[in-house]
Amino acid sequence: FNSSRQSLPDFASFSEWALVIKEVIDQFNWPGERSLDSPDFQLINRWYELLDEFSQLGIISKKMTPNHAISYLEKMTFNALFQPETKDAIIELLGPLDASGAEFDALWIADVTSNNWPPSRARPYLISKKLQDKNNMPDCNSNEILQHASLLLNNLIASSVSTVVSYSTNIDDSDQTASFLLEQSRHKDQNDLEAPCLHAVSLLKINNLEEVNDPVPAVLEGEQIIGGAKTIQQQHEDPISAFLFGRLGINIIYPQVVGLPASMRGSIIHQALYKLYIDLPSRESIRSWSGNALQSRILKAINFAFIEHEDNADNVLIKLLKIERRRVEAIFYKLIKIDSNRPFLNISSVEGRLEFVFRNIRLSLRFDRIDTFSDGTIEIIDYKTGSKKRLLNKKNIAEDLQLFLYAMSSDKSVSSLTFVNIDSREISFDGAGVNYENTITWPNLLEKIRLEIHAILENLSAGDVRINLDQNFKKARQLNLLTRFTELQRDQS
Repeated sequence: FNSSRQSLPDFASFSEWALVIKEVIDQFNWPGERSLDSPDFQLINRWYELLDEFSQLGIISKKMTPNHAISYLEKMTFNALFQPETKDAIIELLGPLDASGAEFDALWIADVTSNNWPPSRARPYLISKKLQDKNNMPDCNSNEILQHASLLLNNLIASSVSTVVSYSTNIDDSDQTASFLLEQSRHKDQNDLEAPCLHAVSLLKINNLEEVNDPVPAVLEGEQIIGGAKTIQQQHEDPISAFLFGRLGINIIYPQVVGLPASMRGSIIHQALYKLYIDLPSRESIRSWSGNALQSRILKAINFAFIEHEDNADNVLIKLLKIERRRVEAIFYKLIKIDSNRPFLNISSVEGRLEFVFRNIRLSLRFDRIDTFSDGTIEIIDYKTGSKKRLLNKKNIAEDLQLFLYAMSSDKSVSSLTFVNIDSREISFDGAGVNYENTITWPNLLEKIRLEIHAILENLSAGDVRINLDQNFKKARQLNLLTRFTELQRDQS
């Protein structure tokens, strides 16, 4: 299979890709040697019909890459209608379009939520919008879609003398409501309707839940708290998260991503910046970098960061890393230009460690860079390669406590704290202190946030595991199995 993959053409027509796809499927011996029943046979025929439709697109389109060809086929597969012809059955599962026009002894229409009805539909892209509107073509505008959905739903409801319409009150931690289209039909609400034939229903209310008093212990002497400044941020935003990640040490299994993971890209930039500034250059030294010397310095830094990822990488990963190399190189030219124009810059440390101690809490912290000003005070800098970070909001309230925790851990006077947001489109600095608007109020601001952090640490030290019920579902979802966030919030409302 690997040899076949490497022999794929870079560009081919739809009909050529259709032949390649069929050959690949044959290599996997699909659909196998077992005898096929009627639905399987119909499904295979529908697949080959779809592949034939795919090959005919070459009449209106040029040659394309393998990725584009697969993407087209995926879209066609998603939009294809298929319902196998079956013998008379007691129960049939049908889509709304398949069921439209038929009559039933009894009918159950499920999932009639506001998100599903009216259903989202795509207009034809090859016909101009003006022509579609003029001829009132299907899916040409929202009114037409609404009328079609209303007619379809009402016809389905009327197609049986015994029709039940249902919807879930909650899907994926999101509350759901019944479709407003139901308001236009005559129906009787039955909130106490029992779900048929579900064994789990018979287990409800067999035993009452007992509340057990099991308090979380305070942080003990010698207890390891992991996560560094992130754990303190979690304690501030959602204490149960700090307990689960920082004290119990659980990990989130993140899904696979297309291309290079954000964590790898961020790690590459951090390692390359460490190598670029490992000699601790001053602003004048950085200004002297130019021409081939500058290019060579950047290349050495990039090679240092990429070598561990390029070793034993396959052909696809090598191509992705080459693209990332060019991106990082362009970023470095921008960053060096910005650093050469910053006032009083003198890099004094890169990729160093700090230790923070508060009672039994010991945190190992790692900073990206420290610059020293002419008066001996320092600026602590942290590189951010993901979403743009802000140190303070417009009311001078800390949005991120990380750098303030670093300042509390340093034995030197801290004049400013800075996030360097690094992106291909823009490199921006966000911070507080010297060279920022709040220079005058900086000492008072630093002391105010220091007291806030102490209060947060007091709660962490005491075993605080409150659940923040005001956070959004998306943020709470990753821990929902442990925190029961959805149930607690629903009980609260």
